Amino acid sequence: MRKLLAIILAVIMATVFTLPAGLSAHAYNACECGCDDCTGDDDCECYCGECDYCDPSEEEEENEEDEEDEEDEENDEEEESGKSDEEGKDPSESDTKYTEAEKSQDLANIFAYQYCGDSMFWYLRSNTLYIFGRDRMYEYESYSKTPWANKSFDEVVIRGNVRSVSANAFRGSQIVSVKLTSTIEKIGDYAFAECKKLKSAALGKGMNELGSYAFYNCTSLKTVTINNNLKLMGVSAFENCTSLEAVRFPSTLHVIESRAFKGCTSLKKITLRTGLITVKDEAFCNCSSLSAVNFTDTITDIGIKAFYSCSRLKRAKLGDNLNTVGAQAFAYSGVESAEIRQGVKKLDATVFSGCYGVEINVYQNAYAYKMLYGKYGLNVVCAKHECESVTAVRASFSNDGVTGGSKCKACGATLTSKTVARLHSVTLSKTTFTYNGKTQIPKITVKDANSKTVSQKNNYKLTPSAGCCNVGTYSIKIDFIGSYTGSKTYTFTIIPKAASISKLTPQSKAVKIDLNKQTTQTTGYEIQYATASSFSSAKTVTISKNTTASYTLKKLTAKKKYYFRARSYKTVNGKKIYSAWSKTKSTTTKK
Repeated sequence: MRKLLAIILAVIMATVFTLPAGLSAHAYNACECGCDDCTGDDDCECYCGECDYCDPSEEEEENEEDEEDEEDEENDEEEESGKSDEEGKDPSESDTKYTEAEKSQDLANIFAYQYCGDSMFWYLRSNTLYIFGRDRMYEYESYSKTPWANKSFDEVVIRGNVRSVSANAFRGSQIVSVKLTSTIEKIGDYAFAECKKLKSAALGKGMNELGSYAFYNCTSLKTVTINNNLKLMGVSAFENCTSLEAVRFPSTLHVIESRAFKGCTSLKKITLRTGLITVKDEAFCNCSSLSAVNFTDTITDIGIKAFYSCSRLKRAKLGDNLNTVGAQAFAYSGVESAEIRQGVKKLDATVFSGCYGVEINVYQNAYAYKMLYGKYGLNVVCAKHECESVTAVRASFSNDGVTGGSKCKACGATLTSKTVARLHSVTLSKTTFTYNGKTQIPKITVKDANSKTVSQKNNYKLTPSAGCCNVGTYSIKIDFIGSYTGSKTYTFTIIPKAASISKLTPQSKAVKIDLNKQTTQTTGYEIQYATASSFSSAKTVTISKNTTASYTLKKLTAKKKYYFRARSYKTVNGKKIYSAWSKTKSTTTKK
């Protein structure tokens, strides 16, 4: 009876991963010498070491070997396809698989299951906590409230279709390693906080939210792999992880929250990815080993003390789109040189306080130059003047130009040049017009290499060819003037008004077609017919006189449906210019 019941439970778990509501796995203890409150631990009073429950079968050991082989194959693939992330590239990622060996192991321990979610279970085996099932973990007020709080284990394996790790789930525990399934979407606040023996963590490809203080004060944590899809990282997520050496950020992460890596004294290099917008207050404060940071051009805001006291950071090359830099953002760091671009609109004078002798190159930003010049012993250099001038050189489609002279708003120097971006494209509003008896000329749009529209006034003249009224092909010439040089000629066409089919009269193996004539600016018509509405394999009949109002198609197949459409044309300089096709009409021939 016991074995039959175990088989039934195994089938249920293998198919839906959900025990019936209210059913406790303890109620079906497989240990023949078991107690009513058996937990499945090796140190339980009922442990005999001889029955199927206490002594895992050889099949389980074989499953474990298969599992290790699969992991070795996955590691080999990772070494070939996704090596380092020094360039900020996304590593190769794949879904973790819930292998048959893992399922067999979980089912072999079925009588030790306890709930940790509506469809989630856990059990202990050989100092490893296994959590599996599907959907979300129960929420716990503290680690002491979790069902495994008083258990001894040093590894956590979460697999199957689990979607979340709840807040406080392992806070302050003695775990050394954790393996997470790729289906996990969220790690809650303080989930692994103060796990001081935890050495590594990999956030799977499904992860999109990392809670506040998630890995706070994990002082042994050395490596973290953050997936390609993480969107939210809470405050102090890795604060005081003093052994952490490297972190990669996904392009989906737009904000690094306050104190996210504060006090990570072993962190040496980070790559801030394209897509990152904000680095908040104290995000990397006191990262004393941090020596290299690339500031992507998408960053617009750097918060207060964001890189405060990063004593080995030697250079701060800030991106083109940076708008705001908070107070003491780089204060008392090791920065020896910095670059500030023209996008900065809000800058505190204390940004580089304590960085005595640092050379700050300011590019076309009078505001930043005046804010920092003469402050805190800084050596502020106007690396590129806000306004420049030289003898004017006109821009063309191949080269930039420069304008006349002016004075630098920052340092007061007499300037020599201001760039005029080269011409990039000319676009006609339309290249085909339908005859209406009026003059028709397309509108012209000119853009430079910076995708900015070049206005016509003082920059170019338009000269269309004569006529531009009757059906025909015409040209328009653009001559650039002022700050630009060169010319371009473009063509456009005025086509006839379209003819239309007014009536179809089916006959025996024939169809009579009546047209609405277009006698102005036309020479004749074309009628196209086919047995397919797409007009594949269509045939065309030409009517050479524009006064002909009807045409009978003969030698057609009896009782066959045909589709018809028509268009007008005009012959200009020996070349036919066609109107658009009329609407399609259809009819069926008679017997």
